[in-house]
Amino acid sequence: MARSRCSTATAGGAVAVVGAWRSGPPTLYADSSRPSCVVVADMNGDGRLDLVVGHQSGDVVSVALGTAEGTVRWHQPGYTELTCHTAPVSVAVGDLDGDGRPDIVVCSQFAALIDSMLNRTDDRGLLGLRLGH
Repeated sequence: MARSRCSTATAGGAVAVVGAWRSGPPTLYADSSRPSCVVVADMNGDGRLDLVVGHQSGDVVSVALGTAEGTVRWHQPGYTELTCHTAPVSVAVGDLDGDGRPDIVVCSQFAALIDSMLNRTDDRGLLGLRLGH
């Protein structure tokens, strides 16, 4: 599983990423759904880093796939949203079911629940996530 060597932050309705794809100033991705947490990982096995973002408004977790140009597909084809329990405050990525693909774990602020999103990427590299509780 590809690991990132970068810093990420969420603030003021945007996700900021430094050092994930190239050096220089932060790359900002604006979002009105109050991004609250972010992690960078290769979610579909194409060798490119992708963003996994928890959004407090809408109670969703999104995955924005990385491109060959060194950006991500933010609210474009290659962008996936999954509903989770209320107000995600933390996301983590790891292989939960031993299939070699990175899965997502989400902790919610107002519910004593943890969501798991199992990665069902197919052999063409198309990301498919299934929500489990």
